[in-house]
Parts: sequence; structure tokens; C-alpha cells
Amino acid sequence: MTNRSPQVPEGEIGDLIGVFDFFDPEHAERVEQFAAYARAHCPVAYSSARGGQYIVTRYEDACQVLEDPATFSSRPEASIIGTKGVRMPPIDTDPPAQRAYRKILNPYFHPRRLAAQESTVREVARTTIARWAGTGQCDVITEFAGPFVTDVLAKVVFAEPDEAVFRTANEFVDRISHGESSAFADFRQFLLDYVNRRRATPGLRDNVVWELNNVTIEGRPLSEEERVGAVLILFIGGLDTTKVAIGNIIHQMTLDATLEPRLRTPGWERTILEELLRYQAPVTALGRVATRDAIVGEQPIKAGERLVVHFASANHDERMFEDPGRLVFDRSRNPHLSFGLGVHRCIGMHLARLQIRVAVEEFLKVATDVRLQPDATLTRHAGVTPIFHRLPVYFSRPGASD
Repeated sequence: MTNRSPQVPEGEIGDLIGVFDFFDPEHAERVEQFAAYARAHCPVAYSSARGGQYIVTRYEDACQVLEDPATFSSRPEASIIGTKGVRMPPIDTDPPAQRAYRKILNPYFHPRRLAAQESTVREVARTTIARWAGTGQCDVITEFAGPFVTDVLAKVVFAEPDEAVFRTANEFVDRISHGESSAFADFRQFLLDYVNRRRATPGLRDNVVWELNNVTIEGRPLSEEERVGAVLILFIGGLDTTKVAIGNIIHQMTLDATLEPRLRTPGWERTILEELLRYQAPVTALGRVATRDAIVGEQPIKAGERLVVHFASANHDERMFEDPGRLVFDRSRNPHLSFGLGVHRCIGMHLARLQIRVAVEEFLKVATDVRLQPDATLTRHAGVTPIFHRLPVYFSRPGASD
């Protein structure tokens, strides 16, 4: 088992509390130590970074914020990054409007629809893996997780035959997810052109873009801003986050030789996957803004002040999870927050679980004894989706002789 015990002196981390920024590479290297210190000493810690925000680090406090959208709003100014005025319903919208937007999107992420698409997801995984399976090596991020997740989103949700569209979108998402808020405007224009082009293309139905272009809410069609914003959040939420999870799991295989046989056990996703998601949340944190004066964890919050719910920290709260710094695969109860909670719980969580399961299962059909390449230097992007820059591994073929 891998232990995570903060080793940084408390004074050093204490000095970091007031300026902590998820998007600062130096701070990101110490995010776990920061979270552990904050949970123990200042669970709702104020940081002056990015205009000022309270960082909510304990599980109970995170649930309070996530389950009360009337007090803790998701409106655009809550964003950690700053969206430059670009709307992204339903994630930056509160009920009741949020429910109307979500009702449009829900059918495309329903478990029954996704179950019918599993063969497509597997075919995408096999096609991706076939490009390097015979070499005994790959970069898990750039050669597997990245193209696999991108192509699944294109085929399953968008029914988009033009791969270039998603390659370009992936570049924008990478910039946005890691703090480059200036990319929002360019990405919005790119998606506006895309949505309008799809609107003028006959025959491409049964996909989310067609739905957004043709649906009505309260008797009116969606505005241009609503249509483009909904597509934008599907890209942002559907690309980097699942790549993070796949990369994390395969990396963990290189650290713990007992994990591979566990992942080969039928039904592993029911408990093992949930523990892996708890241990390393694909999305570290998301923002809220107070609509009225409130108290969170004994910390007074004034109307208009911003909060950041630290999912990864809540998942390691000693008050909620026994021995949270270890992977414990037989937890009887695992209510992690890696997909959020409440009305804004991740709409794509069923697709994410399907992709992760299929990716791992198909990977293990061609790979065993997965190990890091000796010259690998592993670093992660700073930000709220801490994906590895590169994850180069060697592997053996199952059943191959030495």
C-alpha cells in the first residue's frame, strides 16, 4: 500500500495557506500537504489567490456547501479559473434553470444508453491500443488515455465523424483546465462555428449537438450562448477528467504489484474503482459563491464571497474515512466526492466509469508487469485536473515467455 504522510514542516505550509493557488506549479506540488494541514488547523482556509476565496477542506463542510445551491451558488463568478463571461450551463446555473438544462443532456449519459454503446467504447479502446501493443511500451497519457477518451466522446456523445474537430477542442481544453482563462473566448468562437455548422448539416441526429440545436425550454429555443456553453462544458468535463483517472490507475499499477490481479477480477469496478477514485480525485476542486451570509465549519462567510470545495481533501478527511492515506480496497462504505454531490453531481459520471473500466480491461488484455520507463520524470499539470504531462511505461505481453 502507498502511504501519504505530510512531511513538510507545519510552519512552511502555514505560510502557504494565505496565498495557496491550485494553478501555481510550486503550490500544486504541495497540495496534499496543504490539504492535510488545513484540515487539521484551518479547515475553511482563506487564500488571497485569484481574487480571494475560502478553501473548504473537510468532508462535512464540503457536503454542506454542495448540498445547498440556494446559499452557495454555481453562477459564473464562482469559477476558479474565470470564464471571461462565457456561460456553461448547467454547471454555472442554479435551480430551477439548472434542472431544465440538465434534463436536455441527461438522456445522452443515462446508464441504459451507455450500456448499449459499450461495444463502441471497446472498439475505440482496441483501435487505440493496437497502435502500440506490439512494441511493449507506450505513453499512457498521449498514446492511450488522451486519444481514447477524445474518440469516445466524439463517437458516443457527439456522433462526430471529423476527428480534427476533437483534436482542436482537446487543445483548448488542455489550456483552459490548467488556468489559461484567455482561451475561453477563442474556444467559444470555435464551438460557435462548430454548432452552427452541425445545425446546417442534415442527417446527423441522435447526438447532443442536434438536441441542443432543436430543443425548446419554456416554449423557446435555446439561445446561441446557451447552445455553445452547454457544448463547451461537455468538452471541458468530458476530456481531461477521465484521462486523469486512467493515468492515475495505470500509474498505481507501476507502484503496487498487487493491483494488477485485483483489476483482473470480474466486478472490480464495484469497489476497487471507487477506492481508486477516492484516493486520487480526477477533479481536485470547484468553486461556489455565497448568495447570503453563512457559516461553514465555524468560519463566517459573507454574501458575495467565493469558496472552493476541495474534493480531493474531503476524500482524505480522517473524520470520514478510516486510514484515508492508504488504498483500502475492501471499504464497506465509500461515499467519496470525486464526482461531486447534490444537483451539480457530475452528469458524465456513468460515462466516465464506463470508459475507465473498459480502458483498464482492454489494456490488461495486451499488458502485464507494467512498469515505468527508467528515465521517466513524472510531473503533473497544475490546476484542478492534475493530469500527468507524460506517463511512459514498459509492459510485457500476457503469456509471453521470458
